[in-house]
Amino acid sequence: MAEASSLVRLNYDQDCEDAVNSHIQQQLQASFVYLTMASCFEGDDVALENLKRFFLSKSQKCKASAEMFMFLQNKCGGSIVLRDIPRPDRNSWHGGIHAMECALHMEMTINQSLLNLHELAKGKGSTYLCDFLENHCLDEQAQVLKELSSNLSNLRQMEDPDNGLAEHLLEKLSLS
Repeated sequence: MAEASSLVRLNYDQDCEDAVNSHIQQQLQASFVYLTMASCFEGDDVALENLKRFFLSKSQKCKASAEMFMFLQNKCGGSIVLRDIPRPDRNSWHGGIHAMECALHMEMTINQSLLNLHELAKGKGSTYLCDFLENHCLDEQAQVLKELSSNLSNLRQMEDPDNGLAEHLLEKLSLS
């Protein structure tokens, strides 16, 4: 059965449509990875409730972002093409630092996808898609990268014996 073509296409190039579908897939994959991370920090052998909540929140935000791009795809007259989401490369992470490093790498990949999508939309003259990315995605993604980078830096400082956990905790608990 052939896919029905939308009667309304808002200057929406096929390459943009394909790139949006790829980005949706990437966001759903990230949501799945974050969900596995959250479950790893929930077990009774780990029980790091704040890390669990942090990664669960990231999972929900990635899913919401994928949904937002699906609505965009429909609004622009494109077709949503979903593919199977592969299982994450791992089922466990060796502590918070390793999980944060993986999360930062994943979000940097998502950021590059957004930048590539914006460049493509600009080149194809898709002003609606450009505006959408500028108003709803690019600044928010920069904030995500900043947050993850800051969290990772804090975790690394606590791990470094030369830096001292005591100083870090003093700064966080007493000096704030």
